[in-house]
Amino acid sequence: MSDIVGASGRSLLIPCIAPKSIQNFTLSWRFSQGRHPSVLLTYDSRTRQTSSSWEGQVKLDQQQVLLGNGSLRLLSPESGENTGSYTCTFSAFQTRHVVQTWVNVTGPETAPMTGQKETDLWIVAVIVGLLGLLVIAIFICRRRRARSEQKDQVIEDTEMQPMQPVKPVNEPTAQGHHLTEDRKDTYT
Repeated sequence: MSDIVGASGRSLLIPCIAPKSIQNFTLSWRFSQGRHPSVLLTYDSRTRQTSSSWEGQVKLDQQQVLLGNGSLRLLSPESGENTGSYTCTFSAFQTRHVVQTWVNVTGPETAPMTGQKETDLWIVAVIVGLLGLLVIAIFICRRRRARSEQKDQVIEDTEMQPMQPVKPVNEPTAQGHHLTEDRKDTYT
């Protein structure tokens, strides 16, 4: 018995291939979740008629079945209803071929695509982190610019103040001192 796992609501193909070319055969599919299997589909190659108790839930490729491919497609399986044992039987004169497959239909939360949600969360986390860094960088740049403008204002204020010479209290001016010395030299 082979095993197949499928996701709820997604189409699923259950393989059943006859080992050799057979003529004038009937194909039947049975389903069981316990001890009592039920016939869900039959096909007769002579009349090319299909009868199904699961109308609208399963599909058989009419062209492929004539070539010995009796694979059954579950169109929209549900986890509780369609998980179980599927048995395919090709019957012809002195020939019988049986294939059993266990099908496990998982709910959407445990389907194989759950890794996609984790990837999406990582992408969102990276974007939020980058936006946070951008906001911090803008805040730092504005703060530095404000400090720089404040420093420039202080420098301008000190440069624009008038300068007043500082005079010593008891010393004569240098000009007056030279004049006095020059006068002494000229009169002597």
